[in-house]
Amino acid sequence: LGACLPEIAHRALAAEPSIGVFLPCNVDVYEGDDGATYVETVRPEVLFRHAQSPAVAPLGEEVNRKLLAVLAAL
Repeated sequence: LGACLPEIAHRALAAEPSIGVFLPCNVDVYEGDDGATYVETVRPEVLFRHAQSPAVAPLGEEVNRKLLAVLAAL
C-alpha cells in the first residue's frame, strides 16, 4: 500500500525534488505463518535524513509521527 500526506509531500518536493524517490511511504500488510496480520513500514524520518536540504528532515519527522499514530490505532 502507498500512504501519502499530499501537503507534506508538496513541501518536501518543493525543498528537494529528488525526495520523490521515497514517496509515497510504503506500507506492507501480510498474514504471517502464525495466522497473525502484520503491518510494516519504513520510518519516513530515516529516509528523509538522506535529503541534502535541511528543510526536509523535519518533514520526515512529522510524517513519521502521523504514520506511527495510524499504526498504533490499528
